[in-house]
Amino acid sequence: MDTVKNAYWFAPYNLENPSARYRGWHVSQHLSIHYGLKVHFVVPQRNITGLLQFFNVYFLAILDQRNSSRIVIQKVCSNRWYARMLRVLVALRSEDCHYDLDDAEYLRHPPGNLQYFLRKCGFVTVGSPGLADYCRHFNGNTHLITSPLREHGFRKKKRSQRLHLGWVGDWGAGHPEAEAYSR
Repeated sequence: MDTVKNAYWFAPYNLENPSARYRGWHVSQHLSIHYGLKVHFVVPQRNITGLLQFFNVYFLAILDQRNSSRIVIQKVCSNRWYARMLRVLVALRSEDCHYDLDDAEYLRHPPGNLQYFLRKCGFVTVGSPGLADYCRHFNGNTHLITSPLREHGFRKKKRSQRLHLGWVGDWGAGHPEAEAYSR
């Protein structure tokens, strides 16, 4: 197999989201700087510039069918246009697709798209042993890669009243499935 030269990275949210930053942007920049990988990084946007960027990278990913390119789909599991377009991409290039997940998205979204990506992508990475157990039911090529930690110098001004011992990527936000995890 050829050395990977191009990556088409489809993030779930903008870079204010920790998953998009720590498991996406920082990793893609590291691969670019230290390994010479050309990374086309896309975050979903609803403005004309963002849509044009998405379609440009999307069609590049479809057309670049050499062994030297890979597609990373990070944590996308909704049933909106972005996820539906990425399903088509996975159908065309499943073995070249890598799916990354670091939160228990199956608790807050209908599992259809998530399970589709898990079944069809050639490679899956997850952020916790519990997610690895869940994902291995759908894809045996699932690997644990914990989220990288960066020193950022941030200190809380006030200690939280509530102690969180576990995290599923949700503060509850009115979702009954996740509410039990935020008590």
